[in-house]
Amino acid sequence: MKKELSTKSLFWFLFLAQLVITLIAFNKVILYPNSTMFQNLWDGARNYFSFQTYLGQPIEDGWKYFSLMGYPYGTNVFYVDNTPAIAIPLRWFCMYIYDISPYGVAITNYTSIFFQFISALILFKILNRLLESKLFIIIISLTFAWIHPQILRLGNGHFNLASTWTILLSIYCLLSVYSGYYKNNKILSKKHLIILVCTFWFAAMMHLYYLLIIGILISFFALIWSIQIYYDNKDEWKESIRTLIIFAGICLIVLSIVLLSVHWIDGYYSLRSAEATGYDNKTWKLRFQSLFSHEHFHSISFPLKWSKELHYESKGYLGNFTLYAFLGLLFLRFAKQKYFIPLKEIFSSRKGQFLRILFIVGIISFSISLGEVYSIDKDHYRFYNYTNPMYWLHHISDTVTHFRCVSRFFWIGFWAWNIAMVFIIEHYWRNSSEKFIRYGICVLLIFAIVDMRDFVKFYNNIHLKNYLNTELHDPHIALENKKIDLSKYQATLPIPYFNESCEVKGYILNGPTYYHKQIFSLTNKYKIPTIGVQSGRYPLKHTKEAFSIFTDDLPSKSFLNKLSDKPILVVYHKKAHWNLEKFFVWGVPKEEPARTVVFKGQHLPGKYKMDTLFQTKEHIYFSWDIKALKDKIKH
Repeated sequence: MKKELSTKSLFWFLFLAQLVITLIAFNKVILYPNSTMFQNLWDGARNYFSFQTYLGQPIEDGWKYFSLMGYPYGTNVFYVDNTPAIAIPLRWFCMYIYDISPYGVAITNYTSIFFQFISALILFKILNRLLESKLFIIIISLTFAWIHPQILRLGNGHFNLASTWTILLSIYCLLSVYSGYYKNNKILSKKHLIILVCTFWFAAMMHLYYLLIIGILISFFALIWSIQIYYDNKDEWKESIRTLIIFAGICLIVLSIVLLSVHWIDGYYSLRSAEATGYDNKTWKLRFQSLFSHEHFHSISFPLKWSKELHYESKGYLGNFTLYAFLGLLFLRFAKQKYFIPLKEIFSSRKGQFLRILFIVGIISFSISLGEVYSIDKDHYRFYNYTNPMYWLHHISDTVTHFRCVSRFFWIGFWAWNIAMVFIIEHYWRNSSEKFIRYGICVLLIFAIVDMRDFVKFYNNIHLKNYLNTELHDPHIALENKKIDLSKYQATLPIPYFNESCEVKGYILNGPTYYHKQIFSLTNKYKIPTIGVQSGRYPLKHTKEAFSIFTDDLPSKSFLNKLSDKPILVVYHKKAHWNLEKFFVWGVPKEEPARTVVFKGQHLPGKYKMDTLFQTKEHIYFSWDIKALKDKIKH
C-alpha cells in the first residue's frame, strides 16, 4: 500500500512539474493561442491554414475533402497534414453543432501542447515499470520528454509528427503485455492489447507515417519476442506462434481499417500515383553524424559534431546523457575493467530482456532510417543496406516509396536506445559504491536537465504572428476598400500559378511562402477556394487540367465542366513578373510544361480578355468571365 501511495505521489509530483515546465516553455502560445503560431512559413503556414479552413469550409462541401484548395477538385484530408483523427470529428462538430473554425489555430496549438505534456506522463509509466530509483524515474521522465527529435517538428509546423506520445504509449503497452505474460501464466493482457490497437489506429489516422512506424515497432517486437519464447523453451512453440499471430493480427486489422478508410474517403484514390518521387533521397535519410551533432541552442555539446547544417529530416541527436554515458562505459570497459558490469548481467532480468528486444527493434529502425543506399565521401562510396526491411519490401511493392522520409523511423531507435542506456546507468547507480562512478552519474543527470532547459528556452522564444487572423494590407484591405463582392466569384487563380503537389518533374511550381500566405489568408477570410495547391499526392491528372489554362488555347473540357458559371478572381502578382527567376524558390523550372505555365501566365489576362478590377503596388485584380467563355465554346 505504501509503495502504491508512493508511486501515486511521485506521479502527481511529475504531473505538476511537467505542467510548470510546459507553462514556461509555451507561455506565449498558451496566453495568446489564436494569435500565435509555432511556425508561419512553408509547411507550418500551410498546415495551420488547411486545418482551420477545412473546419470552416462551406457545409455543402462536406467533410471528406478539403475543398478550398486545388479547386475545383479539392484535395483529400489525408494529404494536407490535416491530422484527420482530430480534424474530421471537429469538422462534424462545426457542421452540425457549432462553428469553432475561427479558433482553428488555437485548437492546433493547444492540441500540440497537450500531446507534449502527456509524453512525460507516459514515459513515467514506462520507467516506473523498468527502474527502481525514484530519482531516475522523475528526472529522466521530465527531461527526456523534452529532448526527443520529434519535438523539433513543432518549429517546422509538423504538429502531428511531433506527437512522440504515440510511440511511447505503444512501448508502454508492449511492456505491459510482455510483463503480464510472465506474471499471469502466459496470458496476454487484453486491456493493453486494446489500448495498443487504439493507439496504433489513432496515430495512423493523425498521420499515415505512423502506420508504418508503429507497425514496424509492433511487428518486429512480436517477431523477436516469439523467437525468444521458443528459444527459452522449445516445448512452448505453440505459445510462440500464438503470440506472433496475435500481434500480426493487430497489425493487419489496423492496416486494413486505415487503408479502407483512406479508400472510402478518397474518391480520387485511383488517380494518385502508386509510387512517390524522392524515395531514398539523401536529404530525407538519417545521417549517422546527426546522432552526435547537437543543435545550435544546446549549452553543452558533445566533443564531436558534423560541421555542416543538417536538414531537419536528417536529425536524430541522442542527447548528452546517452552520448556521455556511452563514453563513460567505454572508459570503464577499457580503463577500469574491475568496475565494469557486464551487459549480460545488467539485462538478465525480465525487464532487461524486454529492453534487449526493444534495443534490437531500435537497431532495425536505425537501419531503415539510413535508407536503401547510404553514401559517404560525396557519394564516392555507397553502402547497399541489405539489412533494411524496406529494401526487400520495395522489391514487392512500390507503395513503400510513399514513406520516403525514412529518417522518421529512427524515432523508435531514439527511445529504444535511450531507455536502454538509462536502464544501464540506473543499474550502476544502485549497485556501484565507487564515488567517481556516482559523481559521474550525477553529472549525466545534470546534462539531461540542461538539455531540457535548452529546449524549453528555445520554445519559449518561438511565438510567431498568426497570419490567418491578421488583416494584411494586401489583398484584404484593398478588396474591401474597392467593395469587391467576393461571393460573386467561384474561386481565385493566382498568377504566377503555384502547384507544390503532384511531385512529378515538369509539374512542380514552388512559389515563395509569402505569396502562398497571401492567397491562403484570402481563402481563409472569405471562404473562397483557390486553384493554387500545396498538398501531397495530388493527382497528376488534376494538375494537367489546371495547367491547360495556361498551355492550351482553352482550358480542358473536363476542367471547364467542373467550374460553375461564376467568374474567377485572378490575383496577378506584378512584382513577380519583374524577375521570375528570383520569385520561384528554385528558380523558373527548366522542365516542361511547368516552364511554359510560368511564362504564359503573364499573358493570361489578355489571352482570355479578362476585365481589370483594380490594381495596387503589388497586384492587379482581374475578373475572368467563365460563363462567357463557356458560351463562346458552345457557339
